[in-house]
Amino acid sequence: MGALLFIVNDDFEKEKDYGHIPDYILEPIIEEAKKQSFTCLRYVLIYENTCFNSEQMEDIKKEIEILDSIFKDRQYKTVFRKILSAIEYAQKDPPLYLFFEGD
Repeated sequence: MGALLFIVNDDFEKEKDYGHIPDYILEPIIEEAKKQSFTCLRYVLIYENTCFNSEQMEDIKKEIEILDSIFKDRQYKTVFRKILSAIEYAQKDPPLYLFFEGD
């Protein structure tokens, strides 16, 4: 369980796959995002799909910067790098979207 991370286009076709984020990693991230009252990551749904546009990606980058200072474990750092890499890819050729596919 957890979520798959993709970049999708306007037709929700998958442009690039960034793999699986396990629920035991994603759930604490989402819980901390809720505690911090973040505007984006708090709304990621583990069992449903969640999509963010390019403007929201700027907020996510700031949120990850804060989360990166809270979560010290290497597994979390790997997930943060994965999300930031996906955002970097999406912002090169808008309109692309950051898509969490819940499973």
